Amino acid sequence: DIPTVQISLFLNTEDESKIFQTLNALDRNTFKRDFEDSLIGLIQKETFHYDLDLKTPSEVITYMCDHLEKLGYSNAEFKQSVLKREEMAATSFVYSFAVPHALNVRSYRPAISVAFLKKPIQWGEFEVKMVILLAIDEEHQDVLRMFFTWLSNMINDANHFASLLETKDYEDFLTKIVEKRKDEDMSKNQNGKFGVQLKKVNVNNFSRIVAYIIDWYVATMVSSIPIVIITSIVNHTTVITQELNKLPLMWGVITGILAIIFYLGYYFVLELKVYKGQTFGKRIMKLKVVKDDGNDVDFKSILLREGLGVMIIEGYLANSSSYLRQIIQLFTDVNIMDISVYLFGIISAISILMGVASPSRKMIHDHIAKTHIISTKEEQV
Repeated sequence: DIPTVQISLFLNTEDESKIFQTLNALDRNTFKRDFEDSLIGLIQKETFHYDLDLKTPSEVITYMCDHLEKLGYSNAEFKQSVLKREEMAATSFVYSFAVPHALNVRSYRPAISVAFLKKPIQWGEFEVKMVILLAIDEEHQDVLRMFFTWLSNMINDANHFASLLETKDYEDFLTKIVEKRKDEDMSKNQNGKFGVQLKKVNVNNFSRIVAYIIDWYVATMVSSIPIVIITSIVNHTTVITQELNKLPLMWGVITGILAIIFYLGYYFVLELKVYKGQTFGKRIMKLKVVKDDGNDVDFKSILLREGLGVMIIEGYLANSSSYLRQIIQLFTDVNIMDISVYLFGIISAISILMGVASPSRKMIHDHIAKTHIISTKEEQV
């Protein structure tokens, strides 16, 4: 059927919107046909592997390349090229998948081999469960471009990508990659010429810093609640101090522990029960913390992230760290406060640099909890 658009005699903005929407629909249909004909045609059942019980990246690559060679898609030179490329830099990504490929070596026939591992394995910086081996040379640039368009849109939908990692068989895999694409993103990535689309945007450092400042301030205010109450009762004063040694020993310890619980409770309550991975700061800046497998954070991951990572190991980015050090200080004659400022300051600086410079934007606490920050912001382009 040929789509038609009814417009007024004198073209207005509403008419333009109708035209753009129709053009976008045509683009989506065209891309869908190209996608199914070109990309899915390269993922054959004979090159799909499920429940592979292998231990290292080289074992996985060798197995998949040998299988392609046996089927007549490639040769031994292709396998050596893929292994050499992997030695240069790991092809794993934060969402528990890897995309190994060759260096300027042609395959006999273009193919995409997919493997799901029985158990995730360490692949460079990340744990990997799904492996997509590309046997596509430069003569098929359109197919490569289409593949990475599809992949980037899949990654932007964290929940759907997590479901993709739970694929049960070949048919299930094809169903998930065909039915759950972001139509707006696909249209935009195809030519980007018409209309208004919504797209996921990358996390930028400014948004993360502002979110941190907001959360630091709010969490600090929350943690001060038991300090205000206990100090006013025990010392009979309205002068509030965060120095626990101004209280009797027992009350100092109790107050410090409660302050830490209230501080961490801010993250547990909001990220588990209220906003699912978002605190006030993250919600305002349209950020969200998720696990590396794309699922929502749980109690364990928040405890590892905020408790072990931020409060104990980095020890400088959260006010709760100060309460923890003060509690320890109450039981020792060693002045750990001055020493810790320098030690944890250095660790925190390294963590911040990792978050700014690394491709995954993961800080130390993210690596510990196996989490990362994503953007939920949708903007018009």
